[in-house]
Amino acid sequence: MKKQLYTLGISILLVGCSGSKETVQSNYDPANNPYYVKKTHQAKGTKEIDTPELSKKINSIIADYLGVPMNAIARSPITQTKTGYQWKFMNVKTGSSFSASSDFNFSSVKISKNSGVSNL
Repeated sequence: MKKQLYTLGISILLVGCSGSKETVQSNYDPANNPYYVKKTHQAKGTKEIDTPELSKKINSIIADYLGVPMNAIARSPITQTKTGYQWKFMNVKTGSSFSASSDFNFSSVKISKNSGVSNL
C-alpha cells in the first residue's frame, strides 16, 4: 500500500512539474474593467484648482454645513469656472451627497443635495 502511495505521489509531482514554462501574458483593457474610473472631459473654460488656502476654505464651509468632522467627508476636486468654484462632497457616514458652487470671494455659496448615488 505504501509503495502505491509513493508511486501516486511521484506521478502527481511529475505531471505537475512537466507543464509549459511560458510566462502568463496579461491583456489588461481599462475599458472592460468595471472598477476603472475614467476622468471625464472638463467643460470648456473650467480647470481644476488645488491650492491649500482654497481647500481649507472649502473644507471649513463643508464642515460647518454638515456639522461633522472632516474625516467623515469625501470631496471632489475643486473646479474653477467663469463665475466661481464648483465642487461635490459626500457625508460618508450617511451616504448623502451634495453639489456646491460659489463665487470667487465666497460671498454667495449654494449647496444642493443630490438624489441617488453620486460619482465624486
